[in-house]
Amino acid sequence: MATDTDSNSAVPTNDDSYYETLAGEEEIYLEETEEEVSKMLISGLQDGRSTPVHDTAVESYQKPEAGQE
Repeated sequence: MATDTDSNSAVPTNDDSYYETLAGEEEIYLEETEEEVSKMLISGLQDGRSTPVHDTAVESYQKPEAGQE
C-alpha cells in the first residue's frame, strides 16, 4: 500500500482567529434571529392575536394565594 508523504499538508489547521470568526458569525446570527422572533411576538400581541409563547406564559402563571405575596 502506497502512502502519500504529503498528506498532512492537505489538512487545514485552525487557529484562534478562525474560531473567533466563527463565534462572531454565530453571535450575529443569534442576534438577528432574536430580533426577528421578538418582532413577530410583538406584532402578534399588538394585533390582538394570541401566540403560543403568550398562551404558555399565561397558563403557567399562578396567582399567589392570600398571605403568600
